Amino acid sequence: TIVDVVKFAPGVTGVRMNTRRGTAAEGEPSFRGEGEEGNNWIVDGLSVSGVRLRNSGMRLNYDSIEEIQVISDPFSPEFTSAYGGIINMVTKSGSNEFSGDLALLFTSRNLQASRENQLSTASEPESFSDATSYFNLGGPLVKDRLWFFISNNYYRYTLETEDGILGYFRIPGGELTTHNNNFFAKLTYSPTNSQTFSLTTIIDKSLPQKGGIGVPEL
Repeated sequence: TIVDVVKFAPGVTGVRMNTRRGTAAEGEPSFRGEGEEGNNWIVDGLSVSGVRLRNSGMRLNYDSIEEIQVISDPFSPEFTSAYGGIINMVTKSGSNEFSGDLALLFTSRNLQASRENQLSTASEPESFSDATSYFNLGGPLVKDRLWFFISNNYYRYTLETEDGILGYFRIPGGELTTHNNNFFAKLTYSPTNSQTFSLTTIIDKSLPQKGGIGVPEL
């Protein structure tokens, strides 16, 4: 994700900790000790930061990003609403040549070693599998004037657990599959050599999950 890329920047902390809740999950980058709420996330000049929690806002399709600029200190006045860091992202545009790619990345449960028995207070996943498929396509609609770029990422994740017992409490096994789809589209129009206008659409949707793990009543 974009957040993972920013974590590699020098001076960034809070990598494995949520600085708002104090938990070790879903932590976002922190600059100069200001916490994740001190950052401003910008896409093509528009701030997309969360209004209330100041998080990274919308989930961006990773393949739609052309360039990421990480500004820790100092930053210019045009980058407002931040006392931590600035993450400035520029999205891809089409060109005068058609280009595209199609790929599938996956991890199969059949490629994993068996999990060793261990002490635990809850039913832990016996195995997991995930798959990410994506396609990108860009090119001209009107040469030298109007271009398009589209990208779609589909993500599927499956967790599987076996029956377990906690004292007298039985935890049934199960299988849970979640799906997420992220679509990005951009039209770029250049009426003159010194002017450029763009229209961007981002749709990030969680699809209905299948199955479940743990105790259904909970």
